[in-house]
Amino acid sequence: MRRGAWIGLGVVAIALLTAVPASARKHLVASFHLKGSHGYGISVVAHRAGLPFLKRAGGHRVGKVTVIAGKGSASRSSAEAGSAYYTVPARFNKHRIRADLGPFGEIRLRVDKRSAALLPPSRAPQKRRVVTCFQSSSFVTGDFRRGFRFHGEHRYTSARTHRVHGQLERASKLRCRGHDHGVELKARSGSTRFVGLQDNDYGATILSASRRERSGRVEIVRRAYRLTSADAGEFTFDEGLTSAHVLPAGEPFTGFADFASPSSWMGSLSVSFPGESNVPLTGPGFEATLRSGKLPARAPSTPERTPSGVSAR
Repeated sequence: MRRGAWIGLGVVAIALLTAVPASARKHLVASFHLKGSHGYGISVVAHRAGLPFLKRAGGHRVGKVTVIAGKGSASRSSAEAGSAYYTVPARFNKHRIRADLGPFGEIRLRVDKRSAALLPPSRAPQKRRVVTCFQSSSFVTGDFRRGFRFHGEHRYTSARTHRVHGQLERASKLRCRGHDHGVELKARSGSTRFVGLQDNDYGATILSASRRERSGRVEIVRRAYRLTSADAGEFTFDEGLTSAHVLPAGEPFTGFADFASPSSWMGSLSVSFPGESNVPLTGPGFEATLRSGKLPARAPSTPERTPSGVSAR
C-alpha cells in the first residue's frame, strides 16, 4: 500500500477536535488509561449527559462507565486490532466515580483535580470525501485515587490500581460528517455483524466485525478489524456486484465466505474478539447485502476514547 494511503486512512480513523456552536450541550467526561496484562491497553471513560436532564440515585448523579480493553498490531502490508467495551451504570460527578462491574471488577475512585486547559478549535478539512468527527472540550487534569480493578473473561487481560493520572472534561456531543466511496458488503445475524469495505478513495480493504451482548447489568460490545490494501485480494467482487469472496490472510479472522445475489452468505469465516474466540460470521441465520456508492458518516455508539492503536469507528 502507498505510504500516502496509510496517512489518509489515519485521518479517517482519528476523531478531530473542532469548534461547535456555543449552544451545544456539554457532557461531563472523566477518563484515564493504564496497561493491562497480556499486551492489552485499558481505557476507562465515565460519561454523563449535561444539565438539566439528570437523574439522581442516593444523592449521586447517575451516568455510565465504560472500560475498554484493546490491542492491535501493524506491518507494512496490514494492520489489525480488537477491543471489548464493558459499560455499566455509574454514580459519577466531578468528585468521584462509583461503579460495580459485576464479575469483571469494581471502580471506587476520588478525583483530585490539578490544572485546567481548553482545547483550541481547529478548522475541519475541506475535503468532504473524508469522514471527520467533531467535538470541542475543556478539561482539568488530576489523579484518580482509591481503587480500580478489572479483569476480562478467563482473565485474557486484567489491571488494577490505587492511583492513576487522568482528566475530567466538559465535551460537546461527537458529530460526524462526510462519507466514504466504495463497495460495502454487510452480513448480520442478531447482534453479530460483519462488514467488508473496499475504500476507493484510499485503495484499502477494511474487514470488521462486532458483537453485542450482556452479562447481568454489564453491556458488552466487542469489535475487531483488519486493514489491507485493496490489491491484497482479501475482499473481491464482480463488476455487477452479484457475487463476492472474502478470504482474510491473517488475524483476527480465519476461514472464508462467499456472497451470491440476492442474499446468500456461506463459508467458514469466523473472528476472535478479546474475551471471545472463534465466533462464526456465516451460517443459516445470517443475511447479507452488497452495494456500491457513498457510505455516510456514523458517530460511534460507544465512547470514542480507545486504547492506543484501536479505532472506535
